[in-house]
Amino acid sequence: MKALRWILLAVVVAVAAGVVLAAFDPAPHTGGDNAGYVTLAFSLLKHGSYTELFDPAQPPHTKYPPVFPALLAAFMLFGARTWVALKSVAMLSTVAAVGFVYVWAERRFNALWALGIALVTALASSVVYYSHWILSDSVFLAFTFLALGALELSDGGEGADARPSSPSSRIATLLFGVGVAATGLAYFTRSAGIPLVVALLGSLALRRRWKALGVSAIALGVPILLWMLRARSAVKAGVGAGYGSEFWLVDPYDPARGRVGLAGLVGRVGTNLGGYVGTHLPGGIVGAHGPLVVVLGAALTA
Repeated sequence: MKALRWILLAVVVAVAAGVVLAAFDPAPHTGGDNAGYVTLAFSLLKHGSYTELFDPAQPPHTKYPPVFPALLAAFMLFGARTWVALKSVAMLSTVAAVGFVYVWAERRFNALWALGIALVTALASSVVYYSHWILSDSVFLAFTFLALGALELSDGGEGADARPSSPSSRIATLLFGVGVAATGLAYFTRSAGIPLVVALLGSLALRRRWKALGVSAIALGVPILLWMLRARSAVKAGVGAGYGSEFWLVDPYDPARGRVGLAGLVGRVGTNLGGYVGTHLPGGIVGAHGPLVVVLGAALTA
């Protein structure tokens, strides 16, 4: 049975790699964020700082968390300079993410279900789309499912609450540490990772795993707090901006329209819920829109 697991894992990784290569687009992305990420990577590599190099004042950057630019900087350190070379970060992350999806799903369900879920992920329209741009989405997906998979595998040994008296408990503790670290890396790749942090801490509290909760709260809370304080000090000084300030804007791309109130925020939640259930989630898988896609979205959400 173990051999079958490894064979199926190899199959989904091979399929993911084939799809990523077949869909590869060497052209630079026209959205602009890719240039921002590359600039931040260059700042880390050449200046040892996380700053806005295109601004003459070179203020500290506070919007994008630093993990993805740091990965780009690491690839630059080993000679990556072209768009194609830098896109390999997203390509490799996509393939890794599909592998982690299989590991997580196999633990949650069984090998055949995991095969199906991983293949759906590998072929999903949005996953394929983001695999060939210099954007953080693929890296975020990889760290998210690395966290989920590692935490799922560690759960039998109770992770940090396990007694280190046997090899299996030590492995469980190691996997728990990987899961916590990957959770932090997911958050520091995209701020959208904060629900993963809350879910981890909340699940540990509900199961009264106090030692694991304390370790995780310190390991995640300290760097997150320092990042937030850095961003807040920069915003107060008028030299930075973050997603927190944009959250309350009516339109982040047109700040002149003002800020949204509580009633507007409730309406936005409803609009976003409908959009994700009926359009973004199912459309991100099948790459289409329409009534049947809405039905698929409702079924997936349920």
